[in-house]
Amino acid sequence: MHIIENDVTKPEYNLALEEYLCRLTGRDGREFFMLWRNEPSVIVGRFQDVPAEVNVTFARAHNIPIIRRNSGGGAVYHDLGNVNYSFIMTESPGQGFASFAERIIRALSHLGAEAEFSLSRNDIAANGMKVSGMAQYRHKGVILCHGTLLFDCNLDVLSVILDVPDEKLRRHGVKSVRSRVANLKPFIPHAASTEGFMELLRREFHENGTDFALSAHDKDEIRKLAEGKYSAPSWNFEGRSDVPNGEDI
Repeated sequence: MHIIENDVTKPEYNLALEEYLCRLTGRDGREFFMLWRNEPSVIVGRFQDVPAEVNVTFARAHNIPIIRRNSGGGAVYHDLGNVNYSFIMTESPGQGFASFAERIIRALSHLGAEAEFSLSRNDIAANGMKVSGMAQYRHKGVILCHGTLLFDCNLDVLSVILDVPDEKLRRHGVKSVRSRVANLKPFIPHAASTEGFMELLRREFHENGTDFALSAHDKDEIRKLAEGKYSAPSWNFEGRSDVPNGEDI
């Protein structure tokens, strides 16, 4: 498996990077693992109705972008205290959420945090509190499984930005599962910062992978996709697939 080193924190770029890596996997079978972070942003599921899931007024007042991803599932809040992970692989039997969660749980256990997978909700919990939400996307023999790892996230902002009035929750669309959430920081005290936690995770996964460097051409294509698709209101708010660069992944 190829390990992607990515220090970009722009959500549009990072979602475009995931999609681009899916294309590479579809073309030649290369498989990838990536850890990454986003600046404050809300990432909504492929089929969600944004106003039914996100406090749009709060997001706009605080200049927090709302970006739609390719995978299903619920809306999540990202900031620099949250670490995201992505597995991008060719499809094979047994690739359910549990198989990917097991790898994350094993890494967390090595770092001192005992966690468990919840099959009914497709998330990872520590001490009964949700610390990771997961989602998947499958396309033409490629599977993307990604998720969050709350380490030192601003949970106050998370609770406000993902809280919408009850009347809006009656709209059609996939509704997010509201869960009690917690940060991992108290469970891994030797990781003094989110950067330190991210580095410890990298070491866990580097043992079974090799570094992969994006070329200048790769980065140019990712930027085009970020600008053409993931910056487009027609994609982010309407989920329309007829946006530039987004017609086929």
